[in-house]
Amino acid sequence: MRFVKRLLFLSLLLLFFASFCTAVFAVTLTISSPKDGMVTFDDVLMLRGNIQGAAELKVNNGIVDVAKDGSFKTALILNPGKNYVEVKATGEKGKPEVKHIRILRLITFPDVEQFIGKKGNKHWARDNVIKLATLGLVEAYPDNNFYLTRPVSRGEFATWLCRAANLPPLSLSEDVFYDVPKEHWRAPYIKAVVEEGYMNAFEGDLFWIDDGVLRGEAAEVIIKAEGAFSTGEAQMVFEDVPKTHKYAFWIGEAFKDQLVYGVSTQKRLYDPNRFMTRAESTVLFSRDKKVVKKIDVLFDFDDGFNEKSFCQINSAPIVRWVKADPATVYVDEQKIVVLTAEIVDRQGLEDIANVTVDLTGISGPPDATMFDDETNGDEKKGDGIYSLKILVKPAKTGDVQFKVKAVDRYTFEGLGKTKMMFLK
Repeated sequence: MRFVKRLLFLSLLLLFFASFCTAVFAVTLTISSPKDGMVTFDDVLMLRGNIQGAAELKVNNGIVDVAKDGSFKTALILNPGKNYVEVKATGEKGKPEVKHIRILRLITFPDVEQFIGKKGNKHWARDNVIKLATLGLVEAYPDNNFYLTRPVSRGEFATWLCRAANLPPLSLSEDVFYDVPKEHWRAPYIKAVVEEGYMNAFEGDLFWIDDGVLRGEAAEVIIKAEGAFSTGEAQMVFEDVPKTHKYAFWIGEAFKDQLVYGVSTQKRLYDPNRFMTRAESTVLFSRDKKVVKKIDVLFDFDDGFNEKSFCQINSAPIVRWVKADPATVYVDEQKIVVLTAEIVDRQGLEDIANVTVDLTGISGPPDATMFDDETNGDEKKGDGIYSLKILVKPAKTGDVQFKVKAVDRYTFEGLGKTKMMFLK
C-alpha cells in the first residue's frame, strides 16, 4: 500500500513538473497588425506584434529582431494581388507558435481615385480598372495615370487582349508589321493575337499600332477571342447599328453574350463608329469569361495564399555604433577627424540607399554623406563601415553631437549618434 502511495505521489509530482515546464517554456505570439483578410491599396504595411518565451522569430523565413519587451515590427513589401505572411516564433523547448496573415493588395492610379462625378461618386469604371490592373492585364501610362477617357490604341488593346485570353507572348525573329518592329515591347503581344486571328493589319503591312479601336471593331475582337458565336445573319439590336453595318453581326453577338450593353439608358444605342476609351475597354474585358474567372480567384481568400505568395519583408537598417577619431580636440586646434559608423541591414548592404551624418554642431550640413568605398577615411569597401573625414577647429569648450542616419530603399531609417569633446 505504501508503495502505491509513493508511486501515485511520484506520478503527481512528474505531472506537476511537466505542466510547470510547459508553462515556463511556452511560446506566446500576438499579432496586433495587420489583420488577416485585409484588403489594401498600400504597397508597404508594418507588421507589429509581441512574443514571449521565444528564442527566434521568423517572418516568411527571414529573421526579425525582437525588442527586450518582446515587441517586434518589420515592413511587409506587398506584391499586387495575393500576399501571404507566416510568422513563426520558436522557443528553446516545445512547439513553435505559427500565425498566418492573408493580404490582398489592389492596384489603382491617382487620376482614377481623384475623379469625382457630378453627384460626388467615383468613376463608373473604377472597379474594373482596379481589378484588371491588379491582375496585371492593363497598365497605366509612364506617369502612373490611367487616363480613363483617352481612346485605347490598337497596340494597347492587343496587349490587354493577349493577357486576358491567356496567350503567351510570342518570340520574334523579324518585325511583325512595318509599324511594329520586333524591338517594340508590344510586338510579342500583337503577334500572338494576330496569329490567333483576333486582330488583323490594315492596309497591307500596317497595324496602326497607335491608332484607336472603333467600338464596333472591339465587339468583333472580343467575340472572336471568346470563340463562341453563331453563323447566322446580323440582327439589328441597336438603333444606330443597321444590319448592313460592317460590325453589325459582331455587335449583335456581343450583346447576346452580355459583353456590351450600349451607351445610353434612354435609347438602345451603341455608337459603333466612335473610338473606345481606355475605361470602356476595361469594362469590356472584365466581362470576358476568362477574366471573370481570374477576378473570382483574385478575391477568393481560400485559394492561392501559400509560400508561393510570400511577400518580401524589410527591417529598418541598424546603426550599431558611431565613433569619432579622435574623440577630443583642443580649442583653436585644427584637426582632421574621421567619423565612422557600422551599419547592419537584415536585407544586406545593397538595401542601403544612403548614410548621412548631421554636422550642424560644427556649422556643417545636416546631411553630409558618409562613404563605404575606401574614400573619405573609409578603410575597406563594402564592409558596412561608413566613414567621413571632417576638419574641425573649435572656438570654445564643450561637446558636439553627431547624429548618423541610415536609410534603406524603402525609406526606413536607422539612427545612431556619438559625441566629441572640445577641451581647453
